Order: sequence, then structure tokens, then C-alpha cells
Amino acid sequence: MGVFNYAALKSVIRQTLEDRATVTIRDDEKMDENFQTVPNIKVIYKSIPCRLSRGGVSVTPYKNIDENVGSARLYTMPETYIPDGARIVVTKAGKEWRFIRSANVMRYESHNEYDLELDGGNL
Repeated sequence: MGVFNYAALKSVIRQTLEDRATVTIRDDEKMDENFQTVPNIKVIYKSIPCRLSRGGVSVTPYKNIDENVGSARLYTMPETYIPDGARIVVTKAGKEWRFIRSANVMRYESHNEYDLELDGGNL
């Protein structure tokens, strides 16, 4: 039996990550100048390589995500970890998509897969 070469697989996957994502989380709350409590948004990843898809079919400039469909899948390298509830802005073919990470994540030696829900809210 041969040994599987995860380094080679990671190299191939890295080449397919043509999209970019910025990931934010809500850190502790803070007071604004009017003494109102507001969330403190913290960027944990900026413009990381990723791949956005839905329904098992890769999204291309010719087949964009339908805005009526509420979910997608995000692929990243294994060293990236996006926490549950994080907000993600993905830039694909010049268009931005806003998502919230749902609870499902699949972690492999070669990559991570995250289930996302479209986010109609602001960051």
C-alpha cells in the first residue's frame, strides 16, 4: 500500500482557491460617544484565498449564486479556522457576497469546508 501525499493535494487545492474572503467576529461590546453599547467588530482574516460554491457545483462568473438561495459552501486551506457565527464577505468575479457561518464545518488534512447562510444584515 502507498502513502497518500497530502502535501501534493494541498498544493492542487491551493491553486483552485480563486476567490477572496474577509472574516469578522463580534468581539466584546463597547460604548460609543453617546454612551450607547455597540458591538466591537474584529477582523480575523482579510482577503484569504477561498472557493465559494453551492449545491456541489462550483460557482463561476457565468453561474452566480441565486440570491434567493440561502446557503453556500466555502472551501479554505486547513490552517484557516472560521468560528461559528462569524460574518464572511466573499469576493468572487468582482461581486461581493455576505454570509454567516453556520454550525457545520468539515476539517480535512488538505482543506476545510464551511456551510454558509446568506446574510442580509450589515457587518
